[in-house]
Amino acid sequence: MRAQLDVPLATGESLFLPQDFLALLAAGGADIVQPDICVVGGLAQMRRIAAITEAHFVTVAPHNPMGPLATAVNVDFAASHHGLKMLEYKPCETTWCPDPYLPVDGYLELRPDRPGRGGDRRGRAEGGRLRPLGARPAHPPRRLDRLRVANRSPP
Repeated sequence: MRAQLDVPLATGESLFLPQDFLALLAAGGADIVQPDICVVGGLAQMRRIAAITEAHFVTVAPHNPMGPLATAVNVDFAASHHGLKMLEYKPCETTWCPDPYLPVDGYLELRPDRPGRGGDRRGRAEGGRLRPLGARPAHPPRRLDRLRVANRSPP
């Protein structure tokens, strides 16, 4: 099917194993691979898949429909992989993540000065619900360390 298209073909959000991506790329089945970090098994598997895509000269644009925690892990992956095209971004309202990554001019600013994955996910149980701790102060944007996002807002 890819040979019959005039536009790049992106796929892979439903694949699980590096071997699945290897088979797809060996068959010439994609121009852009979209692994989902929550489906493939985390950061280590994403890096394995990225190595396969590099060997086949294919770019990576992670599938990211799972919310602010998955976005933070995807940003961490993106900062360590130079072959990334862009990151899918789905706005998500949460009460448990007081300072999620938010795009500014189509980019997510990296947060190397923040703990963990760059977001505050700590909270306290209160009446069976998670109450977020206080939000951190705003940090100036870092223009040289940013990631392009594709906004997947509902129409």
